[in-house]
Amino acid sequence: MNRRHLLSLPLAGLAATPVRLPAENRPAPLPVVDTQVWLGQHPWRNLAELSFPAASGVTEAWAGSFESWLHRDLDGVNARLSERCQRLLGPARLRAFGAVDPTRSGWQETLRRCAKDHAMPGLRLLPGPHGYDLEHPALVECLEAAAEARLLVQLVIRLEDARTLAQVSWKEVSPAPLPALMRPGLRVQLLNALPSIGDRLLQKRLVEAGIRFDHAMLEGIAGVAQFEEKLPGALLFGSYAPFFIAESAHLKLVESALPATTMNDLCWRRAEAWSSHLP
Repeated sequence: MNRRHLLSLPLAGLAATPVRLPAENRPAPLPVVDTQVWLGQHPWRNLAELSFPAASGVTEAWAGSFESWLHRDLDGVNARLSERCQRLLGPARLRAFGAVDPTRSGWQETLRRCAKDHAMPGLRLLPGPHGYDLEHPALVECLEAAAEARLLVQLVIRLEDARTLAQVSWKEVSPAPLPALMRPGLRVQLLNALPSIGDRLLQKRLVEAGIRFDHAMLEGIAGVAQFEEKLPGALLFGSYAPFFIAESAHLKLVESALPATTMNDLCWRRAEAWSSHLP
């Protein structure tokens, strides 16, 4: 079975699906909550529009804005993101995650607008592009405010391979200080973090602190299965679409031949449980 054929298989019944199963007899795809998609114009790439084919099974997607990488007017970015999420029609419900830069004056009002004016379920923070690390005092305040507002927090640790970022001076941030910043009510997910965390001990500390990850950049043969074996329950489905083709996230699950229970947990149950306090 080659890689091209694996991409053509539906997400449900992946390991046992016959090679030539007629389309009308294929099992319905599993429901998927995709915790990392992006909208808007990428700063320097011409990417395809975000879409959710029926075969993807995506019923809900958490969206940030590419514009938040470099734009300084984050209130405008967040307003456009909220409007796009409400306007886009299709099988998936889009939930907007607003951008806040805690090192800039007025971030508290930006956070309030995300929570109150746009009814966003969470924030997607970009410490690298916005020039701070996870020990910055302003981030501590921002996390406390997010917890008080009952907002989920996604921290983007990596955006792409550093070798493609010659035109900017973004640095990867270390998530090592994060366990000490956790507090009751604070829910944090690290996006694209696993390539930057080779230290198994640090991974374990982060998971024990209640921090979650996405699997978009988790590489290696049966990489998802290996991570699940060592640190079960910490991964949520995240595709990083459209920067990555959405099928790559599904293929990582196919290659890992996960048990049906784990597949359901990773695709939607964990995300639903993690965000269960949301309306």
